[in-house]
Amino acid sequence: MLLLGCAACWVGYTLIGCMVLITVDALTTTAVTATIGAGLLFIASMVLEGPAKWLALAAALTTAWYSIFALAFGATALAYAWYLQGVKVLGAGAAAAYMSLVPLFGLLFSGFWLGEPFTASLLRGGALAIVGMLLMNLGRAGLTKRPTRTSH
Repeated sequence: MLLLGCAACWVGYTLIGCMVLITVDALTTTAVTATIGAGLLFIASMVLEGPAKWLALAAALTTAWYSIFALAFGATALAYAWYLQGVKVLGAGAAAAYMSLVPLFGLLFSGFWLGEPFTASLLRGGALAIVGMLLMNLGRAGLTKRPTRTSH
């Protein structure tokens, strides 16, 4: 159920993004949605964990704070801004299809930066994701045959 809810939220985000991107640029849209999301997460954290957990953050290691800021501003904000720019240029359907590459890049970066192993199943899955993107792009370019619709 959580995965279905996640997919539904992503579809909503993408479709709303299509409408917003008509008048607002991708970076501004990303900044506003990230701020709204951070506020909602803060409220949920206060309700579920309480203020004591926030006070414990003062004792967090500096490297943990650097990691959080790199994730929030580098990986997340930049990726969302690029994604929304893709939605604006390619359309919602084509841009959303690229989301299947997110796990692939996550695994690649964790392998290179953290030394996590590349297993055969991970490599096969990554290859399938890349083949899927290639097929999608071939279809968009009109290099594959598509059935034509006739009106009656």
